[in-house]
Amino acid sequence: ARHNLAEVYLGLGDLSKALPLFETSYQHFKEVLGDRHPDTLLTMAGLASAYAKKGKINKAIKHFQEYVDNAEKLRNSHLSAENRQFLFQKWVPGYFTLSSLYMSQARPEKAFSIAEKTKARTLLQSMAAKLAAEQSGLTKDEQAQLQKYEETLAILNNRIAKAHNRLNEKLTLERDKNQVVKKLNEFHQKLMAKYPKYAQLSNVQIIGAKEGAKFLPKNAVLINYLVDGNHILALTLQANGKLTTHDLGEFPNLEKDLDTYRRGLAPAQDSRGNQIIRFKPPERKQETQALGKQLGKRLLEPLKNIIKGKQHWIISPSGALALIPFETLRFKGQKQPVIAQHQISYVQSLSILAMLQKRDKAGISNRGSLLAMGAPLYEKTTTTSNPSRTDFKIARQLVMRGGDYARAFEQLNLNWKNLPGALEELLELEKLFRKTKPHIYKEAEATEANLQMLNQKGLLAQHRYLVFSAHGYLSDDVPALSSIVLGQVNNPAGIDGYVTAGEWTGYNLKSDLMVLSA
Repeated sequence: ARHNLAEVYLGLGDLSKALPLFETSYQHFKEVLGDRHPDTLLTMAGLASAYAKKGKINKAIKHFQEYVDNAEKLRNSHLSAENRQFLFQKWVPGYFTLSSLYMSQARPEKAFSIAEKTKARTLLQSMAAKLAAEQSGLTKDEQAQLQKYEETLAILNNRIAKAHNRLNEKLTLERDKNQVVKKLNEFHQKLMAKYPKYAQLSNVQIIGAKEGAKFLPKNAVLINYLVDGNHILALTLQANGKLTTHDLGEFPNLEKDLDTYRRGLAPAQDSRGNQIIRFKPPERKQETQALGKQLGKRLLEPLKNIIKGKQHWIISPSGALALIPFETLRFKGQKQPVIAQHQISYVQSLSILAMLQKRDKAGISNRGSLLAMGAPLYEKTTTTSNPSRTDFKIARQLVMRGGDYARAFEQLNLNWKNLPGALEELLELEKLFRKTKPHIYKEAEATEANLQMLNQKGLLAQHRYLVFSAHGYLSDDVPALSSIVLGQVNNPAGIDGYVTAGEWTGYNLKSDLMVLSA
């Protein structure tokens, strides 16, 4: 109650009443629950925010740094990935404020380090775990045991998603899942003790600006955006190690404007991403152009002196900024969008970029030529209507709040038809590459389960060309669900047939070319 009252006073700007309430609440929670309990952390963040508003910046930084340190320790404890992600969503504002405070005190390296800790942590941990399992000398039995735990968790997650309206069943499944997570962590600790390299590789490294600069191409700049509500920060890092911070301020109606701009650029589509030729009214075009100018002015112009002279922009977006194509923006007074002058690529974080480069250094010799997968089995006995706007809204909430992709796809209830020309295409590819013995997986073999199996055996990384002759789902409403759609018939538990954009980073690919032919 004291904490809630303190939050009210803080919102009203009455710091004389908010501060003592926060201090009392923090001491109480710390003594009763410990300094790493989520309630203690949130109260500590409130106390730090009150100090910041009162102008006591050093005290605010001290408390926010303690808050981040304890949150990081809790993240590394025996929690499932979903629980870590859920809790972290509540903690992110504190990280943002600390990064902003470090920027205001001309401490850019500290600001950058905190910003990196907010980005793609679950993905980074997953990649580190895969890298450790592949390159640490584990026995086949140990690798199989790790895989078994992961498969069991995937099955339980799928069953939990389907039991969302059956509370008792869901609670039982959650308990089972927690037991598996505990056993996995215990096994993980044993492997770390047995294999020093496994301990080294599985330890997630959040790299700083100085170390991370060496992973940037010579004529490149990393543009690292950080978003909290409508407030945006930006940090630019060059290959020579020069780091600059920018507080871009508040953007009223940020998410709404970004969504309007993105929709204004996109052609009209049906629920499955198929383009519909439809005339765009002039007022919509004018609104899109006006928003584009405004976004360019706010997101790029403040960085112009640093980024305009760089050929390659590596953008690490945050929040709603991940939904827009920066390629379409313009500098003030320029007729052409920035893509005309700059190569633009995206990465979740600099730490992810570094890990990808380390992974790719291993290389593959004697690679096979072609691996193709296509003509999946889609048709079902029932037909479904197109998802409604409400369906998309619910699906987006499921993804954003808990990373529940299985339930999101279940909510959309998409129906796919078999591709009539896919089988013929695969047969032609087989003829074209017959001298190099291609690997072709078609119809009942074209499944996500088989794709995972090929990845686990390292076979995906042993081909120069990958071809998927299958449906592609491009979701304008829920971009995280954009995926390659593999077989939808007779999938085992934990497999939905959708290989989403986020999941692809977990696959070990070293191909020169990857093609989606739908």
